[in-house]
Amino acid sequence: MSETHPENLDQNPEAAYEGPASPETHRQQRADDVRTYLKAIGKYPLLTREDEQDLAAAMEAGLYAGQLLEEKDGLSRRRALELEQIVRLGREASDRFFHSNLRLVVSIAKRFGGRGMDLLDLIQEGNAGLMIAVERFDYTKDCRFSTYATWWIRQAISRAVADQSRAIRFPVHYHDVVVKVHAITTKLEVEYGRNPTAAEIAEASGMTEEAVLLAQKRSQPMLSLDAMMSDGETDEIGRAVFDARIENLYEPEAPEPFDHAVHADMNRVIMGRLRELPEREAHILALRCGLVDGCPRTLEEVGNILGLTRERIRQLEVKAIDTLREPANAAHLLDFYEPDQGYSVPVRTVRRRTAKVVEFPGTAVHAAAA
Repeated sequence: MSETHPENLDQNPEAAYEGPASPETHRQQRADDVRTYLKAIGKYPLLTREDEQDLAAAMEAGLYAGQLLEEKDGLSRRRALELEQIVRLGREASDRFFHSNLRLVVSIAKRFGGRGMDLLDLIQEGNAGLMIAVERFDYTKDCRFSTYATWWIRQAISRAVADQSRAIRFPVHYHDVVVKVHAITTKLEVEYGRNPTAAEIAEASGMTEEAVLLAQKRSQPMLSLDAMMSDGETDEIGRAVFDARIENLYEPEAPEPFDHAVHADMNRVIMGRLRELPEREAHILALRCGLVDGCPRTLEEVGNILGLTRERIRQLEVKAIDTLREPANAAHLLDFYEPDQGYSVPVRTVRRRTAKVVEFPGTAVHAAAA
């Protein structure tokens, strides 16, 4: 890379900025970092069972010596120096124990690849778990350190993935569900030679199909808006999304933002009028006109919901409509009436949904506006 001199910046301001590295360059850089790290930890020899016991015993002796030094009750100068030496040997044993097992962390971290975190970041989190394992290992039990440390390393990496890998975080216990679904999916892919269905994953995991689909949906990776569309393109994802939103904004059929606001305001006014009716009558009109979920119900459907006959629903509906037709109630809709252009788009939309509540032409609203 050519050197950029300060005196040349005024003539060519862009000379100091070479732009973001390509995805391929970034991947190559990370791969080089991993190789450098693996070469560095490869110089530490693996431990035998006897080595583990000797080092753990030295660590325990160092901790005990440290406690004696803190008390300092009746210690001679010579005894204090001996204890300091034991403490130093204990720390050296701990360092050797830690460094000799770094390759174990790498082997475990590789199993967590593809879950939103870089391999070196996974290794760093696993190293934190390894430190805890070194501190808590009990050499008096008939257990190899690697067996004991594996649990702590996996625990540290799993928690880190759950906490750091997603822009939208969910509880750690739910992350365990996602990991379970991912593991079973991988197993079935190998067994079937294809992508398993949600039903097959549900049967193998003992979960419901809906729970499997939800876990798959929530485990989808996040994409940075600054990321490139592909290795061979220079367009960013964020720019593509923005351009698409701009195109949709000016679609001929797209409603104007003002219409959205008027529509929402008119719905608010209508629902306010309904709240002044008796609760049962308001509920009937809301169901009949689809004001609850956008799906108008028939007299029979409303009757089944409320436990009334079809005729009784019709009678209560007529009574409620008569109440809303009174000038005092209809006058609240005058703000949405446009005499020169008839009814605006949002008003026509609401009119279709509320035709049984307020009859616009020929009612008090239309007469008052005229």
